[in-house]
Amino acid sequence: MDISTRTICQIRAGKCLMEGDMVHPDLRKGYLALVKTDDDLLRVQWSVRDSDKPEESYYVFGDAYLDRINECSDGNVYALKFTENDQEILYWMQETSIGTIKAFVDMVNNTIGYTLEEPDPAMMELE
Repeated sequence: MDISTRTICQIRAGKCLMEGDMVHPDLRKGYLALVKTDDDLLRVQWSVRDSDKPEESYYVFGDAYLDRINECSDGNVYALKFTENDQEILYWMQETSIGTIKAFVDMVNNTIGYTLEEPDPAMMELE
C-alpha cells in the first residue's frame, strides 16, 4: 500500500557517502524534501531528480533536525541528526543561494519542532 504525501518544502541536494573518516559526495543530482503523509507523520526524503520515488525516507519526530557541518570547508554539507541515537545522514546542498538553504533548514527544523539550543556563553568561556 502506497502512502500519499504532501511536500512541505524541498531543496536541490545530493547525498554524501562515508568512506572511513572521509565524506565524499554522491554526484547524482537530487532533492531533499520534508513531506507529510496522509496519516499526519513527517518524513525527510531524498530522491534522484528524475525519479518520483524516494531513494531514502526517514520518519522524523521532535528528535530530528538538520545541522550544518562546519568542518566542511568546500561545500554546504548538512546532517540530518537524531537525538535519540547517533545516526547522522549527510547531504550536500546543491543550491547556490545561502538564503535559500537557510530558509529550507529553518522550515524543516521548525516544522519538525526541534529547537536548537543556543550555546551557554559561560560554557563557551571554558573551552
